Amino acid sequence: GHITIARIQTDKQELLYSLISGGIGDSLDKGRAKSIIQRLYNEKIVSLREAHLLWAAMEDSALLPHAACDKQRAVTLKKMLTTLLKEE
Repeated sequence: GHITIARIQTDKQELLYSLISGGIGDSLDKGRAKSIIQRLYNEKIVSLREAHLLWAAMEDSALLPHAACDKQRAVTLKKMLTTLLKEE
């Protein structure tokens, strides 16, 4: 026997909606943010340049004091993804 791994194409809007509506949540740590941005790049939803811009906005230094970073990171990424949806 063998295992076949197939890559399933995800519809751009479907992925963005799912991330905005529940995939991100109310709080987002840096590791999870990086994973989401990497997936967006891998799925060709964002370019390498856009991925770098998204990541720059997720850095602690771009956010409020550390206690609120994870919450602000979630709000910021949701807003950026909503903007991508509007470009469709």
